[in-house]
This record gives sequence, C-alpha cells and structure tokens, in this order.
Amino acid sequence: MNPLISSQQAYFFNHHGYIELEEILSSDECDEVQEHIDAALFSRLKSSLSRIPPKELYAHGRDLWRAKEALKALLLSKRMTALALGLSNKPSLHLACDQWIPSQTWPHSVKSKDLFSIQGLACIYFVRMTEPSESETAAATFGLEPGLIPLPAKRGSLLAVNPNLLLNLPKLSLHEANLYAVAYALPRAVYCHNGNDPCNHELKALGYNFGDCLTHVHHPLVR
Repeated sequence: MNPLISSQQAYFFNHHGYIELEEILSSDECDEVQEHIDAALFSRLKSSLSRIPPKELYAHGRDLWRAKEALKALLLSKRMTALALGLSNKPSLHLACDQWIPSQTWPHSVKSKDLFSIQGLACIYFVRMTEPSESETAAATFGLEPGLIPLPAKRGSLLAVNPNLLLNLPKLSLHEANLYAVAYALPRAVYCHNGNDPCNHELKALGYNFGDCLTHVHHPLVR
C-alpha cells in the first residue's frame, strides 16, 4: 500500500469513485500556484485576466504546466503523484494534463473523463483555489444527485475522482469557486477526438494525431 494512502482511503475511493483530501496545498502554496497560473494565462492572452470571459480563460487554461516549471514540479512531486498511483493502484502513470477552471456556467452534467481529449485517464484531481463563501455548507456542496459537485470544502484541499464519475457541473456554477484540475493517465492512454473539449486540437501542436499514444517526452511518466 502506498504510504500516503491508507487501505481505508483506497477502499473508499474505489467503492464511491471519489475522495477528498484536506490541505494538500497550504494557503501560501495556493497563492504561489495562483501566481504561476495567472502568469501563464497572461502570457497566452496578452490581456488583463479580469477582462477575459470565464469560457475563454478555460479554453486557454490547458497544460499550463508546460509554461511554468513550478507547476510542472508540483504535478510531478511525490505528494501529487503518489496519491494518483495509490488511488488507481497502478505502478506507473502519465501526467496527462492540467486545466484551469474559473467559476462559470455549465450547461449539463458530464463524466469527468469527458472534459478532456485523452482516453485512458486513471485519476483526476480538483484542487480548490478560492475560499468558500460564508453561506456555503457541506450539504449544499457535496450532493451526489445527479452527480458529484467537484468542489472540495476548503481552499487547498483536493478532490480525487474516478474518470467515469458523473460531475454535476451546473451546480458547481452556483458556487463562485475557481478550481485547478490535474489528470493522470494510464501508460497506454491515447489522444482522442472530443468535440466538447475546447482544447481538443491542442496536442496537435506537439505532433500528436488522434489515436496516438501519449509519449514520455510530452507526458512524463511517474512511478
């Protein structure tokens, strides 16, 4: 058993499809990560982020780790990768992608794997980057019908989900919360077409075609 994941936690994740882990990032670390995210987005958009609509921020918020070495170091750190390896019970995984998720309106619920253009995801994290409002309650946030709201209770906490778990994104939009998502994939994961993903064609800039397996060069392998 992975030393960072207890047998009880692994059982809960495999039985329910999710688990929340508190304070994976400290408040200071959240501030630092946010600075790197903002800097990466600004370098892509060349404009004040406050002027950019949430949907456009989302569309430019994929693979920010490629632009900022500090984000890459975090996503490949033991505390992040050991959790994914332990929860998925796999000896190795690819870093598939990250995604900035600003507070926005979502039209419908989806499985978490359907947010991305990679088939073969093993584990997806949602890290809360904003403090909860005073009116927010655990009962309101952690409803399971018709799908889990991917919103950890505290800033810096992490909600790990099975890629097949249904996410209640319309209810997420009721909370003014920004999330940082991270996905890890199986070694034989492939780049696939997903017309609902605004970043569907992004990996083509790295030389991928639909149906290609992820490579170690562009998607580091963690063990």
